[in-house]
Amino acid sequence: MPPDALEQKLRGLISSACQRSLRQTATSQTSSRRGPSAQPVSHAKRTLEYAKPRETLQQYNERMRALQEEREARELARCTFTPQINGGTERRKGMAHERLYNHALDKQEREQGQLYESERLDEEIYTFKPQLVAHYTPKTGVGRTTIRMTDVPDDMKECVFRPKLSPTSERICQEKFGGINVFDRLTGNSDVNSNSTMKQTSTSGPGPSTSGLEPERAKHVSTSDSFAMFLSRQEYVSAKKQMTASRINQEELRNCTFRPQISETSRAIAETLGARDPLYERPIVSRSRVNDAALDPDAEASFQPRINGRSRRLASARFSGPVFDRLYQDSETQHRLELMRQQQAQTEAEECTFQPRRFATQPEHVVSRIKEYDSYIDARKRAQELQAREKADRDAAAEDLSECTFQPKIIKAPASIRRIVDELRRSTKPDAGSA
Repeated sequence: MPPDALEQKLRGLISSACQRSLRQTATSQTSSRRGPSAQPVSHAKRTLEYAKPRETLQQYNERMRALQEEREARELARCTFTPQINGGTERRKGMAHERLYNHALDKQEREQGQLYESERLDEEIYTFKPQLVAHYTPKTGVGRTTIRMTDVPDDMKECVFRPKLSPTSERICQEKFGGINVFDRLTGNSDVNSNSTMKQTSTSGPGPSTSGLEPERAKHVSTSDSFAMFLSRQEYVSAKKQMTASRINQEELRNCTFRPQISETSRAIAETLGARDPLYERPIVSRSRVNDAALDPDAEASFQPRINGRSRRLASARFSGPVFDRLYQDSETQHRLELMRQQQAQTEAEECTFQPRRFATQPEHVVSRIKEYDSYIDARKRAQELQAREKADRDAAAEDLSECTFQPKIIKAPASIRRIVDELRRSTKPDAGSA
């Protein structure tokens, strides 16, 4: 059924109900006016009453609304209490999706504001301002970076300190780089590596050399070529360190006379297992244990639970990925929950309208029960010390009794004998008091 037809049908039902209620009201009013001794109404008068114009649906709604407002006004006139309503507790306007969208925008603005505030505080705390290049594009191909001695800062030229190098260090530098300046080495041609430089310097002898390159071309190289030379030097240094470490290990092994006997089985196991990382293998091992338990269930267990596909996916996703990814996700979740708790606490604090009234001075009718604070504290300390001593005595007595292994069995006396003993005790008490 289309919505227009449904609306028309509802309006028709409401109008018919209103007309029936009006007819019943008019009938009840006429019957009440007649009373038990009223004369019958003439046909002409009844015709005039039915000839009155009927009330429309809009008029009926307006009349009912006016009656409702009048009733609410009478009820409000009787109420003397006027509560203070917070603006946030009023009924919100608009659709739910619009409020959610606006709430998301406000939250994003608050987070950006907090980020800007933290950056501003960082700028106020840290006074160091590095020089940043606004638009930097690395040049490759035609454009080349020129590095000269004139590009060195003036502070380097003003340095008068000259470190003293040992003859061994000078000899190593001479053999490795052949007396080439550090800036020339950094800006040299990338085609000539450190090994070729060493060979050429060893054949040509000490002195400045550009490895057969033109002096002007040796100082004009690209940044990528300089980086390639740097990597080659680092590889050479690391290889030399490894050779030195292996030589030291061999010298230490020569001094070792003990040779452990390792079986072939242990060697095979070590080669099969290799180096393991427990952080990466822990989820794999746990998953394998679960699979083994599922494949080899206990023979005595008759109950076999049915696991749906969703549970299997959850179980597999729980142990998937390395451990640092899971830790990072956990930290993100905890951080998000903490932000939600803070936001909820702030919202609850804003909605609290009760503000207690506090007095700066103590009223005269309020008197403290503790007259002397120091004596009260001393009495409390003495009571606590007494309780501690009593507890220690009880613990010591219990410890002494715990060493006794004999536990006598006490038989309770009959009720008649207990009554006789109680009467004798009561009768002896007055005699002792009179004496």
